[in-house]
Amino acid sequence: MLQNEGVPIEYGVDLVTFYHPGFWGLSSEQDMVAWCVAHPREMWERMLDALAEAGVSRMEVTFPPLDFRSALTAYGPAEAVREAFGRRGVKVVSGFLNGTHWGTCSPEEAVADVRDYAGFLHALGADILVLGTPMTHGGPDSPVEPLDATGRQALLETLAANCDAVGASLAELGIRLAIHTESHSITVQHADIATIMDLTDPALVGLCPDSAHITLSGGDPVAIAREFADRVVISHWKDASGPFPADLVLDENVHAVHRRFMRPLGEGVVDFEGWAKVMSTTATAGVRLIELDAAPNPVADVVAARAFAEELPE
Repeated sequence: MLQNEGVPIEYGVDLVTFYHPGFWGLSSEQDMVAWCVAHPREMWERMLDALAEAGVSRMEVTFPPLDFRSALTAYGPAEAVREAFGRRGVKVVSGFLNGTHWGTCSPEEAVADVRDYAGFLHALGADILVLGTPMTHGGPDSPVEPLDATGRQALLETLAANCDAVGASLAELGIRLAIHTESHSITVQHADIATIMDLTDPALVGLCPDSAHITLSGGDPVAIAREFADRVVISHWKDASGPFPADLVLDENVHAVHRRFMRPLGEGVVDFEGWAKVMSTTATAGVRLIELDAAPNPVADVVAARAFAEELPE
């Protein structure tokens, strides 16, 4: 019998799904961000309308513009945000944090970095903080010097110390830290995932495997999720075309490069039947968090992704 057999499935989305400028009737990402900053309440209301239209009531708050600070600006204190979301029947499951600088900060700085965010998540009843880790290639967040084996180990050890310190501070609020497996980050390759899991306290630090990013980086997301199933607290359900081409060129907008290889759920190469079976044995069995990076038509795309996922084993 599966560990969590019979657990009802809820569907959610990471809010990066709504970061295509076309959804906002705009022509560029810069225009989208500027409009959202100028109209926080309208931004959140429009996104919530889209969630309702897509039939999804769970979400992962993410980096700006649909971040926790903009929600506070739009609605007032965290309790007011929770009330506003509650009127829509929406629950925050988790929050994503950009921790690409955590390879060079101290544990004290990392703890301070999450304090306000953690308070927001706690007030909204969310119990997971997903961490984006330092990038090793491409973009302004990559290390200045290329990493050799010694440098890679040192970066993982610094990151692990920060994660344990933050994990301990989050535990006081009933929140679990989960390390994300972003392409071209220090925590996407199997060996690095194994190292960071070994270096961190399993009671404090979990894992958020991303099926697309692991695939793009040449890994097997099902095998990785199975190996670290006891550390998986949330996961990103996302499809990809296959491993990156060997001649891939990365510019400073590395995440935009990644998006070129993302595919609608079920139209890439990820073994979602195997993925669903593994996820049913983990702490995230009750939530399928769909992530469609900057979907051109997010409502239709989320509806289609959910329809595909609902045919998978529970």
